[in-house]
Amino acid sequence: MSISKMDWRKLLSKKRLLSSGEEDKSSARSPFQRDFDRIAFSSAFRRLQDKAQVFPMAESDYVRTRLTHSLECACVAKSLGSIVGKEIIKRDELNGYLPSDFGEIVAAASLAHDIGNPLFGHAGEDAVVHWFKTSDYAQTLLGDLSPDERGDFELFEGNAQGFRILTRLQRPDNKGGMQLTCATLAAFMKYPTISSEVKKIKGVSFKKHGFFLSEHERFGVVADEVGLKPVTDFNGKAWHRHPLAFLSEAADDICYAIVDFEDGARLGHVPYTDAQESLLEIIPEIDRDDVIRELDAIKHGNKEKIECLRSRAINELIKQVTECFLQKEESILSGTFNEELTENIPAKFALKKILKRSKKDIYKAREVIKCGSQYLR
Repeated sequence: MSISKMDWRKLLSKKRLLSSGEEDKSSARSPFQRDFDRIAFSSAFRRLQDKAQVFPMAESDYVRTRLTHSLECACVAKSLGSIVGKEIIKRDELNGYLPSDFGEIVAAASLAHDIGNPLFGHAGEDAVVHWFKTSDYAQTLLGDLSPDERGDFELFEGNAQGFRILTRLQRPDNKGGMQLTCATLAAFMKYPTISSEVKKIKGVSFKKHGFFLSEHERFGVVADEVGLKPVTDFNGKAWHRHPLAFLSEAADDICYAIVDFEDGARLGHVPYTDAQESLLEIIPEIDRDDVIRELDAIKHGNKEKIECLRSRAINELIKQVTECFLQKEESILSGTFNEELTENIPAKFALKKILKRSKKDIYKAREVIKCGSQYLR
């Protein structure tokens, strides 16, 4: 018996959430580019400039904030989406679609991926959860709520808050909030389930929840429009991911692994020789001599060498992730693939070594721990 698959033509829906208006078809901007612009100019996105990525109040203005991290994720995401889109359009004969459609969807979703994070990132989420679980006053406030409603507070999640911002809180007088396209909202949704179903289903898509009960109906509208597959036996409380959500996740994985490591090296938490060795491991052996010659030609110091290594590493990871996605496309569309793409590429062991070093020497650096802003994974 053949397994049903999601349909790219539905997955790329340009319909805007709860909008009755007509799209300006004469515009040179695609609906997905408009999504990107709406997010970039929103007050919710601008607030990310005051949230640390790793290092709070760094003396160097080079070090990333959560805003610059999001912009870099969007750049990587656009490359991932466009490369994948070009091949899928050719494979599936998707007449009327462009590789840039795929790229712009994933870029917009990635631009917004941290928009719901509280101050201090994951440490901030933990503080909210701790208060609601341990405070007598909080328990009184939650007393009359259903288990599903309580879960939204006792398992507070920045991703769910992000979907709430995009679809309700930003431009609250509009039905559907920012009224982004359903394709972008679905690609944004890495965890398409509510809090009560977290971890009941195996796989990376269900380790957290992606929307609060108050936005359950709105995500249902998105899921129906783009044709997401419901998870069997979960009564409309969980869906399989939109395929492009895997690319949005990969863009974040690539950026936080590589550029956090770069920032740590620039601030002296990782010696340059160690950083060079770690980043070179991502590059296939056949290409390493070329990269080393490129590094030897740089005469201005280690700062420029680290930038070069970061660029070459990200380029290689983009190549490996897109190849992995295209190899897994059938299982992704059928909902049977449920892992991080970066866990299925040749460079996965090199990435794990970098993350291990970052957790030891960067995320636990004194200035990070002191301000409680660590971005621990």
